[in-house]
Amino acid sequence: MQTQLDVTFVTGFRQVLPAGNQCGFHTHDCTEIVYHPSGSGTTRMGTDLSELHFAPGSLVAYPPGLVHDQRMATEGVDCCVIVRCRLGRRSWPGRTLHIPVLCDPCIIKEILSLCVLPSAPDELKQCLYQARGTAVVCGLLAEETNAEVAACPDLATVHIQKALRYIDEHLQTVASVADVAQAVGLSGEHMRHLFVRRTGDTISHYLVAARVRRATDLLRHTTLPLKAIAAVCGFRNERYLCAVYKKATGRTPGQQRQIGRD
Repeated sequence: MQTQLDVTFVTGFRQVLPAGNQCGFHTHDCTEIVYHPSGSGTTRMGTDLSELHFAPGSLVAYPPGLVHDQRMATEGVDCCVIVRCRLGRRSWPGRTLHIPVLCDPCIIKEILSLCVLPSAPDELKQCLYQARGTAVVCGLLAEETNAEVAACPDLATVHIQKALRYIDEHLQTVASVADVAQAVGLSGEHMRHLFVRRTGDTISHYLVAARVRRATDLLRHTTLPLKAIAAVCGFRNERYLCAVYKKATGRTPGQQRQIGRD
């Protein structure tokens, strides 16, 4: 018996997001497909706040009802396609689908086409969007069932994911590209070039952005003094924290803390 696929295209949009942009926790009653042609960052999902990193070329498909957020480490573009999708008796996907590097040019082309829509499409255009939305879902279903994609992402992607994880988990102590490269198992020069090619940013810039994100969380949700926050986040001292934070966000740590109280 063949499983029936039922796809209804809802909408699509494209947005340019600056480094440091945060999209708060939200959910949809539909499937949200987000393709990242550029930019890197993290998304947290579900009640356990499980986290995954995305980089240029990544795609994340969130199932209906899943609470999630998004934080941009570098400036980038989100291409979002919203569909209602059922595969037999269940919604698709059943869990978050993460493709570290989407390589199928046909899927990419259809996603991009669905993110630039006229304000009042006619009936024929609506039929076209419906067909394209269905094509995107069919293509992603093929990717999802490809064991090699699911179990064996390309080696460069593995290295980048390991580097991002290491930085986020060692903000207090990581001091250089050499530290990250050693943790990943690459030479410093190889790590430096690979990181820029895959994320569009340098390791040093990403490290600063990660420290600023961590400092923002602590300023919003704790009463720790600035000296302690500087130490936790890996800044040399309180003065350096204030200077870097103001340059990155346009606000002093004190101003950020006051915003969190208002």
